[in-house]
Amino acid sequence: MSYRTTRIGRALALPLIPSPDGDTRAREEEGTCPESHRGEAAADPPSNPGLAPPGGPGAPGRERALTRGAQAEGDPAARAAVLDARTPDRNNLPGPRGPDQALPSPAACRGRGGGGGSPGPPGAARTEPAVAGGLGPSALWDPGGPSSLWASWAGHGSPAAACAQDARRDSGRRLLQRATRRRRATMRVRPQLCEALLFALALQTGVCYGIKWLALSKTPAALALNQTQHCKQLEGLVSAQVQLCRSNLELMRTVVHAAREATKACRRAFSDMRWNCSSIELAPNYLLDLERGTRESAFVYALSAAAISHAIARACTTGDLPGCSCGPVPGEPPGPGNRWGGCADNLSYGLLMGAKFSDAPMKVKKTGSQANKLMRLHNSEVGRQALRASLEMKCKCHGVSGSCSIRTCWKGLQELRDVAADLKTRYLSATKVVHRPMGTRKHLVPKDLDIRPVKDSELVYLQSSPDFCMKNEKVGSHGTQDRQCNKTSHGSDSCDLMCCGRGYNPYTDRVVERCHCKYHWCCYVTCRRCERTVERYVCK
Repeated sequence: MSYRTTRIGRALALPLIPSPDGDTRAREEEGTCPESHRGEAAADPPSNPGLAPPGGPGAPGRERALTRGAQAEGDPAARAAVLDARTPDRNNLPGPRGPDQALPSPAACRGRGGGGGSPGPPGAARTEPAVAGGLGPSALWDPGGPSSLWASWAGHGSPAAACAQDARRDSGRRLLQRATRRRRATMRVRPQLCEALLFALALQTGVCYGIKWLALSKTPAALALNQTQHCKQLEGLVSAQVQLCRSNLELMRTVVHAAREATKACRRAFSDMRWNCSSIELAPNYLLDLERGTRESAFVYALSAAAISHAIARACTTGDLPGCSCGPVPGEPPGPGNRWGGCADNLSYGLLMGAKFSDAPMKVKKTGSQANKLMRLHNSEVGRQALRASLEMKCKCHGVSGSCSIRTCWKGLQELRDVAADLKTRYLSATKVVHRPMGTRKHLVPKDLDIRPVKDSELVYLQSSPDFCMKNEKVGSHGTQDRQCNKTSHGSDSCDLMCCGRGYNPYTDRVVERCHCKYHWCCYVTCRRCERTVERYVCK
């Protein structure tokens, strides 16, 4: 003879109920204390008259119908009827029990215990506030829970204590099921959260905080910049730059001028190339061509560092900054027939204050990867080095009738467009680097020639740039469609290179220019206005 048991019966090591069909399977049940211990004998044809389900052979069908109705409608009375239909004859259950351990009915098990219901005699149902499932709150933790009939059948203590033990076990099972559902929901959300964090981290490694201050080129002229609260109104500044603004308020108009000059110099220098520096006008919301460690971002970092130092040095010469004056007189002799005089550009002060302002974002912690920081700081220093190289001796003649018998000389900087042209040459020969350990620290070393460190005069970059032929905002490329090209040129502005082999379209344009100019004594020039038609070409 084989035996079958319920889930709770196995947990309590109870005697097994004989089953005629030899089946030993267990059914997983859910619900409150009364429903979790459903009579297994009611689901099979009885072999023992004492185990036959009440209500006759049709009881299992009625039980299923009542169960569906109770679940659909949430009717407490229907659920109680299902419990009674599932409960076998208590007097015919096997197992030892004392005279005072007669198995209670499900209604009696629900009625025991205190709190919330009306008292009644032993074995009688009691009324209590209905909760979910049609049972009172005492049905879960009350010693009179409905599973006491199984505990008394097994001989495990009093019916009340066994019912409370089973109720606690069922409550723990429901808590475990809820925790499992939450864990599965968390596991479904976790991959999406990880992807979002990785995407944010990828963006963080490429954030171009160092050149966001070029957005100052859009500062309205009506903004006076004569009060410290104006510093917060300036766009593109990090907290360290805002502090510099507050402590050096007189410097900010010069910084705004530097941002405008850097933008114009970049557009002018690359007007004949596929990448025409148009992204610089999007500051502070740059595209990826300037956000990543590309060759183009290397040039803009160098140019912006040179531009701010150039503007401050010139402002000292013109007297626009009260905190500085003319540059120092050089120690070397000026040469025969020359003498030092005039007001030299204060390059040392310009480099000092320019580096404080432009490098401040890169020296803040947690602003991108270490490789990007090193690359940007290096390129900024290359820009300042190019500015130093542009310092030259400038002279002015003095003498009768312009004989230039004596020349007064001073040290002055070249125009920013000349510095930009120098940096463009370095841009074309920039070196791709990697971040590798050298000794005890990591350094930027050339990718192809990593046996030597990078030179102080060369621009470096970490990521290769696209060809900028087609428009692709994901990589910061505006494309060259409708860009003007030179049909007769063999340089970067030629139609073959600019149009990437797609061809070009000609069109005619009318140009008005000065012509037939004539000098008149003394001392003016007159010209006529002439109009002519020229043929131009744009890329397809």
